[in-house]
Amino acid sequence: NIKNKYILDLSDNGPGLPENIDFNSKKSLGMRLISNLVKQINGQLRYEYRNGTCFFIIFHLNKKIKSAAKK
Repeated sequence: NIKNKYILDLSDNGPGLPENIDFNSKKSLGMRLISNLVKQINGQLRYEYRNGTCFFIIFHLNKKIKSAAKK
Protein backbone atom coordinates (compact mmCIF):
# COMPACT_ATOMS: atom_id res chain seq x y z
CA ASN A 1 0.00 0.00 0.00
CA ILE A 2 1.83 3.08 -1.25
CA LYS A 3 -0.38 5.39 0.85
CA ASN A 4 1.26 4.39 4.12
CA LYS A 5 4.82 3.93 2.79
CA TYR A 6 7.52 6.30 4.02
CA ILE A 7 11.21 6.68 3.21
CA LEU A 8 13.58 8.25 5.73
CA ASP A 9 16.71 9.50 3.94
CA LEU A 10 19.82 9.92 6.10
CA SER A 11 22.91 11.21 4.31
CA ASP A 12 26.14 13.12 4.65
CA ASN A 13 28.90 14.35 2.36
CA GLY A 14 31.73 12.30 3.85
CA PRO A 15 33.95 9.69 2.19
CA GLY A 16 31.30 6.95 2.36
CA LEU A 17 31.67 3.42 3.67
CA PRO A 18 34.09 0.74 2.48
CA GLU A 19 32.78 -1.40 -0.40
CA ASN A 20 33.19 -4.60 1.62
CA ILE A 21 31.38 -3.41 4.76
CA ASP A 22 29.34 -6.07 6.54
CA PHE A 23 26.19 -4.39 7.86
CA ASN A 24 25.38 -7.54 9.84
CA SER A 25 28.46 -7.16 12.06
CA LYS A 26 27.00 -3.95 13.57
CA LYS A 27 30.15 -3.11 15.50
CA SER A 28 29.67 0.65 15.58
CA LEU A 29 27.09 2.37 17.76
CA GLY A 30 25.63 4.16 14.74
CA MET A 31 25.07 0.94 12.80
CA ARG A 32 23.51 -0.74 15.84
CA LEU A 33 21.13 2.21 16.29
CA ILE A 34 20.10 2.17 12.63
CA SER A 35 19.67 -1.61 12.65
CA ASN A 36 17.57 -1.56 15.82
CA LEU A 37 15.35 1.24 14.48
CA VAL A 38 14.73 -0.67 11.25
CA LYS A 39 13.80 -3.81 13.23
CA GLN A 40 11.48 -1.90 15.59
CA ILE A 41 9.48 -0.39 12.76
CA ASN A 42 9.62 -3.55 10.62
CA GLY A 43 11.36 -1.60 7.88
CA GLN A 44 14.00 -2.15 5.23
CA LEU A 45 17.44 -0.57 5.03
CA ARG A 46 19.11 0.42 1.78
CA TYR A 47 22.56 1.98 1.37
CA GLU A 48 23.90 3.97 -1.57
CA TYR A 49 26.90 6.17 -2.18
CA ARG A 50 25.97 9.57 -3.65
CA ASN A 51 28.85 11.94 -2.95
CA GLY A 52 28.65 10.63 0.61
CA THR A 53 26.83 8.02 2.64
CA CYS A 54 23.09 7.65 2.01
CA PHE A 55 20.87 5.36 4.06
CA PHE A 56 17.24 4.88 3.18
CA ILE A 57 14.91 3.43 5.78
CA ILE A 58 11.70 2.28 4.12
CA PHE A 59 8.70 1.54 6.31
CA HIS A 60 4.92 1.46 6.40
CA LEU A 61 2.98 3.46 8.95
CA ASN A 62 0.92 0.97 10.89
CA LYS A 63 -1.21 1.23 14.04
CA LYS A 64 1.69 0.35 16.34
CA ILE A 65 3.90 3.13 14.96
CA LYS A 66 1.01 5.63 14.94
CA SER A 67 0.24 4.98 18.63
CA ALA A 68 3.92 5.29 19.60
CA ALA A 69 4.18 8.60 17.72
CA LYS A 70 1.28 10.07 19.70
CA LYS A 71 3.07 9.53 23.06
